[in-house]
Amino acid sequence: MSNFYYTAGLHNVGSYQVAGRPYLSGSTGINASTSERFVFPQVSKSILVKNTDSSTAIRVGFAPRADGEHGYTHGANDNANYFILNAGKEIAFNVKCKEIFIWTGSGTSAAQVYAELTEIPDQRMFTLDGVVGVAS
Repeated sequence: MSNFYYTAGLHNVGSYQVAGRPYLSGSTGINASTSERFVFPQVSKSILVKNTDSSTAIRVGFAPRADGEHGYTHGANDNANYFILNAGKEIAFNVKCKEIFIWTGSGTSAAQVYAELTEIPDQRMFTLDGVVGVAS
């Protein structure tokens, strides 16, 4: 008899093949001074971000805007490691992560976030702080 206990994990294909559990959130106070942080209770399977503002673009990253923000040593602004999402547009990511960050270049904007979540606990996801192309 084996002592191995099979569970959902980052490298478990089945965790990503089933439909994800829904996560919905949003913010109307997104600005340029701090990143709005969206933390998922489980690891994501996919994420959809919609800029619901009528005039101001947002920036979407997998690390916060600035060094030191939200406990990260490296920020996404350092090397432009973010997507610019114009007013009224949306973008989808097929990615595993436990959080995303949204901010503006200037002014105030609004966004909605929808994620499909796996059953993988967020503690099993590694940090993206310092990962080349994300936060360095």
